[in-house]
Order: sequence, then structure tokens, then C-alpha cells
Amino acid sequence: MLEVQHAAYAIEAELIGFPGLPPAHETLAQLQGSGEELWLCEERGGLLGVVGLERSGAELLIARLFVAPAALRRGVGTALVRKALEEARGRRVRVGTAALNAPALALYEGLGFRRVAESEPAPGVRYLELVRDPD
Repeated sequence: MLEVQHAAYAIEAELIGFPGLPPAHETLAQLQGSGEELWLCEERGGLLGVVGLERSGAELLIARLFVAPAALRRGVGTALVRKALEEARGRRVRVGTAALNAPALALYEGLGFRRVAESEPAPGVRYLELVRDPD
């Protein structure tokens, strides 16, 4: 899984111009210590994508979402986010991404997320938080 994660986030790091993007360099120990509930999308034994969720009382956080480079533009990310929205069961869903990650923003906004906050976690890197309220 880490190999696919590193490859997927390397594409995002290049897209946003930030080679130090933490998930592109995450270790197995860091992943295991994340506390996230990981859902994998596989096809014929190959990993297509992963969504990592964190639950709190009133909110579900999409803590990570990545798609294998070979599976891009096949609807894997959309399917994983839709599954997370089903799992939310009446809770708000929160997610974040780099402001320059146009494909991710299009995915989230296309599924009804709205921008609620912006920060700069590293110099020159704008990060957006988005939420989707329960239907």
C-alpha cells in the first residue's frame, strides 16, 4: 500500500509544487500509528485506491484519499468518497487538499463539498478545508 501511496502523492506533490508533501514520504510506522480506518479498492489483486477515515461524534474526516497512478480517471476516487459519504450516516464530512490540486477540488466540489477554511501549512502552500453537511 505504501508504494502506491508514495506514487500517488508524488503526482500531487509535483502538481502543487511541494516535494515535501508528507504522505509522499510517510513510513509504515507513521501509517500504522495514524489511527485511520482504511478502506481499500482493489481489482484482480491490485490496489486501485484507498480512503482513510477518522470518526468523531458529529463529523467524519476523510484523512487521506489516493488513487494508484495507473487507475486515475476511472472513477476510483469518486467511488471511495461516495462510500465515505454513505458511511457518514447523517454526520458532516470534512476533507482537505492543496488549493492547487484542481482534480481533487473538482471531485469534492462535484460531490457537494464547500470550501470553509484556508491555511498555509508550509510557505507558499495553500491548503483548503471543505465540508459536506448531511443531506
